Amino acid sequence: MFKTKLNYSIHTMELIHYLSLQAVGQWKQKLYNLTAQRHARAYENDINEMIFTPFAYQGVTITLGTTQTRGYLKLNINLNSLLYGCPQRTALFYPTDAHIAVLDCNLRCILQDAQLGSPEAFTFSRVDFSVDTHVQHPLTYIQLAHKTGIPRGYQQTYPRFGNTRRSKQIRYRYSFDLRRNDGHAAITLYSKAHQLESDRYASDWDREQAVGRLRFEVKCQAQQLRKLFTAERDGHLAYCPQLLQTFLRSAATILRTALCNLFPVGTYYHLPEAMQSIREQVSSRCNADRLCSWIVQASNLQSACLARAEVFRPLSDSQRDTLLCLQQQSGVNPVTLGRRQPCSSLPGIREIFGA
Repeated sequence: MFKTKLNYSIHTMELIHYLSLQAVGQWKQKLYNLTAQRHARAYENDINEMIFTPFAYQGVTITLGTTQTRGYLKLNINLNSLLYGCPQRTALFYPTDAHIAVLDCNLRCILQDAQLGSPEAFTFSRVDFSVDTHVQHPLTYIQLAHKTGIPRGYQQTYPRFGNTRRSKQIRYRYSFDLRRNDGHAAITLYSKAHQLESDRYASDWDREQAVGRLRFEVKCQAQQLRKLFTAERDGHLAYCPQLLQTFLRSAATILRTALCNLFPVGTYYHLPEAMQSIREQVSSRCNADRLCSWIVQASNLQSACLARAEVFRPLSDSQRDTLLCLQQQSGVNPVTLGRRQPCSSLPGIREIFGA
């Protein structure tokens, strides 16, 4: 199951073009006319942007919005849908030179049809790097991700009691969502089959293909893209096929790095088996006790991150480094399986995604 070659790719990209405030009204009328001609839909979202869907079937939605000083046009693009010219709800874009060329050609045709100009007039404002794997119980892995906790520098994307105006119900069992404190990046781990439950347009074939599909995404805003790709085009993010190809080639590194930063290495065991394995492998009784304390606290607090902070607080830097090395060498994840979990063990999140 885990030996299948993984496709590290991009699910969605967002391109933006800024306008003068005076031009916003003209563009609004143009886009309304285009939407009406194609018998498509236009609507306002929660942040007062207008969404136009004349090309949604081909994977492109157009957003018109304003800031205090300027307006903007945004293109939200599903790469695989744009490639095939019809909705692709499960599989990720497979990055080959031929596919990039077809995608670029299709994008140019849509922009010409919409009289939006050349794609080079737009810049990358967000890229969602993505990878899929197949597991027997996706929701178990999401539960284990929640038990890993929230590492330093991150916070919950959807706080349980944080937004009373939220229009869409968040099912925490179906996904694990974090965002960086600086707002420049976010991650999500989710079950594709359960996501499609609320998609009324998903076909039976879509739902069949999504069974067992666990997806991990790293969503990078423009600031994060500039940080990661400072050497590319002097930090400029103007759209071109070559820059998209660079992003696609870097997807594996970006996704694996995020997985290693967020999730501890090691196989998941039940608590008694995890402690027994630690004591059998770690010769130093003191270090074995500390590792077992980390595992027990992680179980009690339902957060390996909080437990690690508690156990590591009184230790010196060298002691912390030693403990981390021993944990990695043991192959025992500090997060443990629940009592009702029938499996005796499960491969770690890093392992199933090839990190």
